[in-house]
Amino acid sequence: MKPFEQTVRALTAFFAALVGFGLKNILEHGIENKAFVILPFLIAVSMGLRFILGSTNQMYLDYVLPKHPPIVGLLWETLSLVLFGGLCAMMCFADTLETFFAFVGGIPFVAIVWGLVAARVEQVRAGGEAKYVWSEWMVMDALQALLFVGLIALCGLQGWPQRKEVCLVIASALCVLFFIWDLHFQYCNLWNVALDEEAKAEAAKAEAAKGKTPPPEPPPEKAKSFLRRVFPSIWS
Repeated sequence: MKPFEQTVRALTAFFAALVGFGLKNILEHGIENKAFVILPFLIAVSMGLRFILGSTNQMYLDYVLPKHPPIVGLLWETLSLVLFGGLCAMMCFADTLETFFAFVGGIPFVAIVWGLVAARVEQVRAGGEAKYVWSEWMVMDALQALLFVGLIALCGLQGWPQRKEVCLVIASALCVLFFIWDLHFQYCNLWNVALDEEAKAEAAKAEAAKGKTPPPEPPPEKAKSFLRRVFPSIWS
Protein backbone atom coordinates (compact mmCIF):
# COMPACT_ATOMS: atom_id res chain seq x y z
CA MET A 1 0.00 0.00 0.00
CA LYS A 2 1.24 3.49 -0.89
CA PRO A 3 0.08 5.58 2.09
CA PHE A 4 0.43 8.99 0.44
CA GLU A 5 -0.53 8.23 -3.16
CA GLN A 6 -4.10 9.53 -2.85
CA THR A 7 -2.89 12.61 -0.98
CA VAL A 8 -0.44 13.45 -3.77
CA ARG A 9 -3.19 13.07 -6.37
CA ALA A 10 -5.55 15.33 -4.41
CA LEU A 11 -2.87 17.99 -3.92
CA THR A 12 -1.93 18.13 -7.59
CA ALA A 13 -5.62 18.21 -8.59
CA PHE A 14 -6.19 21.15 -6.23
CA PHE A 15 -3.17 22.94 -7.65
CA ALA A 16 -4.43 22.34 -11.20
CA ALA A 17 -7.86 23.71 -10.24
CA LEU A 18 -6.32 26.94 -8.93
CA VAL A 19 -4.28 27.37 -12.11
CA GLY A 20 -7.31 26.63 -14.29
CA PHE A 21 -9.34 29.22 -12.39
CA GLY A 22 -6.68 31.82 -13.16
CA LEU A 23 -6.37 30.83 -16.83
CA LYS A 24 -10.12 31.28 -17.26
CA ASN A 25 -9.81 34.84 -15.99
CA ILE A 26 -7.07 35.67 -18.51
CA LEU A 27 -9.19 34.37 -21.40
CA GLU A 28 -12.22 36.36 -20.24
CA HIS A 29 -10.59 39.61 -19.11
CA GLY A 30 -6.98 39.56 -20.30
CA ILE A 31 -4.35 41.93 -18.90
CA GLU A 32 -4.97 45.69 -18.88
CA ASN A 33 -8.64 45.43 -19.93
CA LYS A 34 -8.18 42.82 -22.67
CA ALA A 35 -5.28 44.72 -24.22
CA PHE A 36 -3.22 41.54 -23.92
CA VAL A 37 -4.80 38.07 -23.91
CA ILE A 38 -3.11 35.41 -26.05
CA LEU A 39 0.53 35.86 -25.01
CA PRO A 40 -0.24 36.23 -21.27
CA PHE A 41 -2.35 33.07 -21.58
CA LEU A 42 0.60 31.25 -23.19
CA ILE A 43 2.91 32.44 -20.39
CA ALA A 44 0.46 31.36 -17.69
CA VAL A 45 -0.06 27.95 -19.32
CA SER A 46 3.70 27.40 -19.49
CA MET A 47 4.14 28.40 -15.85
CA GLY A 48 1.15 26.40 -14.64
CA LEU A 49 2.05 23.20 -16.49
CA ARG A 50 5.65 23.49 -15.41
CA PHE A 51 4.74 23.64 -11.74
CA ILE A 52 1.90 21.08 -11.95
CA LEU A 53 4.06 18.46 -13.69
CA GLY A 54 7.06 19.32 -11.55
CA SER A 55 5.16 18.93 -8.29
CA THR A 56 3.49 15.70 -9.48
CA ASN A 57 6.74 14.05 -10.57
CA GLN A 58 8.72 15.30 -7.58
CA MET A 59 6.17 14.12 -5.03
CA TYR A 60 5.82 10.78 -6.81
CA LEU A 61 9.55 10.14 -6.54
CA ASP A 62 9.88 11.49 -3.00
CA TYR A 63 6.62 10.41 -1.33
CA VAL A 64 4.92 7.68 -3.39
CA LEU A 65 7.79 5.54 -4.66
CA PRO A 66 9.67 5.12 -1.32
CA LYS A 67 8.31 2.58 1.16
CA HIS A 68 8.42 4.90 4.16
CA PRO A 69 8.48 8.57 3.09
CA PRO A 70 8.75 11.29 5.76
CA ILE A 71 5.51 12.81 7.02
CA VAL A 72 7.10 16.18 7.83
CA GLY A 73 8.33 16.49 4.25
CA LEU A 74 4.85 15.91 2.87
CA LEU A 75 3.44 18.56 5.22
CA TRP A 76 5.97 21.02 3.80
CA GLU A 77 5.02 20.01 0.25
CA THR A 78 1.32 20.53 1.03
CA LEU A 79 1.88 24.07 2.25
CA SER A 80 4.17 24.79 -0.70
CA LEU A 81 1.63 23.58 -3.27
CA VAL A 82 -1.14 25.70 -1.77
CA LEU A 83 1.20 28.72 -1.84
CA PHE A 84 2.35 28.15 -5.42
CA GLY A 85 -1.20 27.50 -6.61
CA GLY A 86 -2.41 30.71 -4.99
CA LEU A 87 0.44 32.73 -6.49
CA CYS A 88 -0.21 31.30 -9.97
CA ALA A 89 -3.89 32.17 -9.66
CA MET A 90 -3.07 35.71 -8.45
CA MET A 91 -0.69 36.12 -11.39
CA CYS A 92 -3.61 35.58 -13.76
CA PHE A 93 -5.61 38.34 -12.04
CA ALA A 94 -2.92 41.01 -12.47
CA ASP A 95 -4.26 44.41 -13.60
CA THR A 96 -1.14 45.61 -15.41
CA LEU A 97 1.53 43.93 -17.50
CA GLU A 98 4.21 45.03 -15.04
CA THR A 99 2.37 43.32 -12.17
CA PHE A 100 1.92 40.21 -14.32
CA PHE A 101 5.67 40.11 -15.04
CA ALA A 102 6.39 40.66 -11.33
CA PHE A 103 4.47 37.47 -10.52
CA VAL A 104 6.13 35.53 -13.34
CA GLY A 105 9.52 36.56 -12.01
CA GLY A 106 8.59 36.48 -8.33
CA ILE A 107 7.17 32.96 -8.20
CA PRO A 108 10.62 31.50 -9.05
CA PHE A 109 12.08 33.40 -6.05
CA VAL A 110 9.63 31.52 -3.83
CA ALA A 111 10.58 28.31 -5.62
CA ILE A 112 14.26 28.96 -4.83
CA VAL A 113 13.42 29.10 -1.11
CA TRP A 114 11.49 25.84 -1.53
CA GLY A 115 14.51 24.30 -3.26
CA LEU A 116 16.92 25.34 -0.50
CA VAL A 117 14.66 23.89 2.20
CA ALA A 118 14.04 20.70 0.21
CA ALA A 119 17.77 20.26 -0.39
CA ARG A 120 18.48 20.66 3.32
CA VAL A 121 15.79 18.14 4.23
CA GLU A 122 17.22 15.69 1.70
CA GLN A 123 20.71 16.22 3.12
CA VAL A 124 19.52 15.44 6.64
CA ARG A 125 17.65 12.35 5.44
CA ALA A 126 20.69 11.09 3.56
CA GLY A 127 23.06 11.63 6.46
CA GLY A 128 24.86 14.57 4.85
CA GLU A 129 25.44 12.95 1.46
CA ALA A 130 22.39 13.99 -0.57
CA LYS A 131 22.44 13.91 -4.36
CA TYR A 132 20.22 17.02 -4.67
CA VAL A 133 18.37 15.61 -7.67
CA TRP A 134 16.12 18.69 -7.79
CA SER A 135 18.87 21.32 -7.49
CA GLU A 136 18.76 22.16 -11.23
CA TRP A 137 15.39 23.74 -10.56
CA MET A 138 17.10 26.46 -8.53
CA VAL A 139 19.27 27.36 -11.52
CA MET A 140 16.19 27.64 -13.76
CA ASP A 141 14.31 29.70 -11.20
CA ALA A 142 17.22 32.07 -10.60
CA LEU A 143 17.65 32.67 -14.33
CA GLN A 144 13.94 33.25 -14.85
CA ALA A 145 13.72 35.65 -11.93
CA LEU A 146 16.70 37.70 -13.14
CA LEU A 147 15.48 37.82 -16.74
CA PHE A 148 12.04 39.01 -15.70
CA VAL A 149 13.53 41.75 -13.52
CA GLY A 150 15.14 43.00 -16.72
CA LEU A 151 11.85 42.70 -18.61
CA ILE A 152 10.04 44.75 -15.97
CA ALA A 153 12.67 47.49 -16.33
CA LEU A 154 12.39 47.33 -20.13
CA CYS A 155 8.61 47.47 -19.94
CA GLY A 156 8.82 50.70 -17.94
CA LEU A 157 10.89 52.59 -20.51
CA GLN A 158 9.28 55.75 -21.82
CA GLY A 159 9.28 56.96 -25.41
CA TRP A 160 8.92 53.46 -26.89
CA PRO A 161 5.30 52.86 -27.92
CA GLN A 162 5.69 49.14 -28.69
CA ARG A 163 7.71 48.26 -25.62
CA LYS A 164 4.98 46.19 -23.95
CA GLU A 165 4.30 44.12 -27.05
CA VAL A 166 8.01 43.40 -27.49
CA CYS A 167 8.38 42.47 -23.81
CA LEU A 168 5.42 40.09 -24.07
CA VAL A 169 6.93 38.31 -27.07
CA ILE A 170 10.26 37.94 -25.26
CA ALA A 171 8.52 36.76 -22.07
CA SER A 172 6.47 34.19 -23.97
CA ALA A 173 9.55 32.76 -25.68
CA LEU A 174 11.44 32.62 -22.37
CA CYS A 175 8.61 30.83 -20.53
CA VAL A 176 8.23 28.24 -23.30
CA LEU A 177 11.99 27.61 -23.28
CA PHE A 178 12.03 27.24 -19.48
CA PHE A 179 9.06 24.88 -19.73
CA ILE A 180 10.87 22.66 -22.25
CA TRP A 181 14.06 22.72 -20.17
CA ASP A 182 12.12 21.82 -17.03
CA LEU A 183 10.26 18.96 -18.71
CA HIS A 184 13.50 17.49 -20.04
CA PHE A 185 15.04 17.72 -16.56
CA GLN A 186 12.03 16.01 -14.95
CA TYR A 187 11.94 13.23 -17.53
CA CYS A 188 15.65 12.59 -17.04
CA ASN A 189 15.08 12.20 -13.29
CA LEU A 190 12.17 9.80 -13.85
CA TRP A 191 14.19 7.77 -16.35
CA ASN A 192 17.21 7.55 -14.04
CA VAL A 193 15.09 6.45 -11.10
CA ALA A 194 13.50 3.75 -13.28
CA LEU A 195 16.96 2.52 -14.26
CA ASP A 196 18.04 2.45 -10.61
CA GLU A 197 14.95 0.44 -9.67
CA GLU A 198 15.64 -2.04 -12.48
CA ALA A 199 19.25 -2.38 -11.36
CA LYS A 200 18.17 -3.08 -7.78
CA ALA A 201 15.67 -5.68 -8.95
CA GLU A 202 18.29 -7.43 -11.11
CA ALA A 203 20.78 -7.41 -8.23
CA ALA A 204 18.16 -8.94 -5.92
CA LYS A 205 17.43 -11.65 -8.48
CA ALA A 206 21.13 -12.43 -8.82
CA GLU A 207 21.52 -12.71 -5.05
CA ALA A 208 18.44 -14.94 -4.83
CA ALA A 209 19.85 -17.22 -7.58
CA LYS A 210 22.99 -17.68 -5.49
CA GLY A 211 20.88 -18.66 -2.51
CA LYS A 212 21.62 -15.45 -0.67
CA THR A 213 18.67 -13.70 0.87
CA PRO A 214 19.20 -10.18 2.19
CA PRO A 215 18.20 -9.67 5.83
CA PRO A 216 14.73 -8.14 6.24
CA GLU A 217 14.60 -4.44 6.89
CA PRO A 218 13.58 -3.48 10.42
CA PRO A 219 10.03 -2.08 10.54
CA PRO A 220 9.90 1.71 10.82
CA GLU A 221 8.70 3.37 13.98
CA LYS A 222 5.01 4.18 13.98
CA ALA A 223 4.15 7.81 13.28
CA LYS A 224 2.88 9.95 16.15
CA SER A 225 0.68 13.01 15.75
CA PHE A 226 1.50 16.31 17.44
CA LEU A 227 -0.59 15.73 20.61
CA ARG A 228 0.70 12.18 20.99
CA ARG A 229 4.25 13.50 20.90
CA VAL A 230 3.66 16.32 23.38
CA PHE A 231 1.31 14.48 25.72
CA PRO A 232 2.07 10.76 25.30
CA SER A 233 0.51 9.80 28.62
CA ILE A 234 -2.86 11.41 27.74
CA TRP A 235 -3.11 10.73 24.00
CA SER A 236 -2.02 7.14 23.92
